[in-house]
Amino acid sequence: MEAFLLDKVQRTDPIFLPSTGEWDPESLMKAQTVLEVLQKTEIADEDPWVPLDQSTSLKEVLEYFTKKQNCHRVFLRDGQGKVCSVLSQLTLLKFFQRKIDSIPVSLLETRVEQFFESGDSNYRRKVEVVPYSESACSAYQKMGFKGLSEIAISSSSGSIIGSLSGKDLIRNSSNYLTSLYKPVALYCGLESPDKRTCTRNDTLETIIDKFCEGNVHKLYVITPQNVPEGVISLCDILSVFLPH
Repeated sequence: MEAFLLDKVQRTDPIFLPSTGEWDPESLMKAQTVLEVLQKTEIADEDPWVPLDQSTSLKEVLEYFTKKQNCHRVFLRDGQGKVCSVLSQLTLLKFFQRKIDSIPVSLLETRVEQFFESGDSNYRRKVEVVPYSESACSAYQKMGFKGLSEIAISSSSGSIIGSLSGKDLIRNSSNYLTSLYKPVALYCGLESPDKRTCTRNDTLETIIDKFCEGNVHKLYVITPQNVPEGVISLCDILSVFLPH
């Protein structure tokens, strides 16, 4: 586990207390720089750099978000070519939410099952979960191995009780890395699972509201027994608005 957290650093590094040889999370935070993070992470693969002009059409932005792999945000350039703003998938969906009255009612009333019955989206993909008693560190490790930005947390009966994402690292920053040894359910301070779940019978309008009001990037499709059977991403929803 130490190897995972410390990326094979040597015990002579300042993240270890010289008196005991044990790793010190506070020193780790102080010793590591942003440059070191960039050197150890394939940033281009994780979230590619996509600069667009402010005059780029909405259709083109939608194509980037729905057809370019791992494109979660684009950077906007002004007339001088300088980056002036960032547009994320969630920000774009909130734009559509504000324009809800302009969207055909027939589209808004379409149910989840109808949208994803073709199997082209994540809807029928296996949901990756970790049990509530597993450590947060182990859960993050699984996310890293599988290239996930978020992972569901399940109860002993297999029902969804929450999820873990990078946001939880920020929430626990005051405890640094020591809190990673807590059970994942305790670590992330579970909220109501309703905010991150939906059913086959929910409509597009309901799904949009859940994404925007919960500021989430995924919704788990659950059965009547609260067991996950699929995932809906922001990319899935944005693709609905892309002209065909």
